[in-house]
Amino acid sequence: MRKIIFLSLLVVCLAVPAVMALPVTEYFSGPTIENTYDQFWTTDATLESVSGGTDGIPDAPGGNGYIGRSTCEALGYASNGHITGEYTDASYTIQAYVWTPVVNTAAEPDDFWYHQLIFYRITDAEDATYYGYGRLHTQFNLDTAVITAPRIRLQITNPAFVHTTAWASPTDFTHSEGWHKLKIEITGTTANSYYDDSLLGASDWTSDGPERNAGKFGFGQYIDGAGTRSLYIDNFKAWSTGSAEPADPTPTPVPLSAQNWTYYE
Repeated sequence: MRKIIFLSLLVVCLAVPAVMALPVTEYFSGPTIENTYDQFWTTDATLESVSGGTDGIPDAPGGNGYIGRSTCEALGYASNGHITGEYTDASYTIQAYVWTPVVNTAAEPDDFWYHQLIFYRITDAEDATYYGYGRLHTQFNLDTAVITAPRIRLQITNPAFVHTTAWASPTDFTHSEGWHKLKIEITGTTANSYYDDSLLGASDWTSDGPERNAGKFGFGQYIDGAGTRSLYIDNFKAWSTGSAEPADPTPTPVPLSAQNWTYYE
């Protein structure tokens, strides 16, 4: 009888699908992608872990010789990227190093080219063709005909954009091309946004979009017209707000064979 009960329990356990629980980390520490991702939008993007130095992009701070690369061939205006987690996930913090290019153009597709963390992504029950989500994105364009200054914005859709909080350089941050740490610390329908560990400010969409209070998370880009563009990312992580941040992996030491040695007699 005990054997029959044990086997029944085993069958039940095997039948239950695995649910990804927070925290989630994607360190891009080798050639293999650790997590399973859904496409963020209807335009597909290809996610790879590539060697640092690929496309001229160096390792991120604390990197392990690899970086994430998400590439999309857009045929027109296109949001794209990768999400993971559960639709019921809420009140979490997400963080990553993101390579932020600086452009100076009013021409598509780079005039409005966003590099972003994605949160609270969910399909709206009212109409499956619309998808609500939140995003924290950079847009470092020096052309003042496009925007008055390079900016970082937090935006909420429900399903259209109903809330925006914007920060402009050099008032709130110093923009530059390179690796920058983006972080959004979410509690319910409020959030604190950070750039290189400095607090940009708080956002509250409780009145604007109270339904945007849970959903999947990830990273991606918006390409403003036809063209192929890549987002570079490293040390992506998500954890429950208020709990301990997952530790970064120890950087891989340079092999002795690759070190420069000077012989002294």
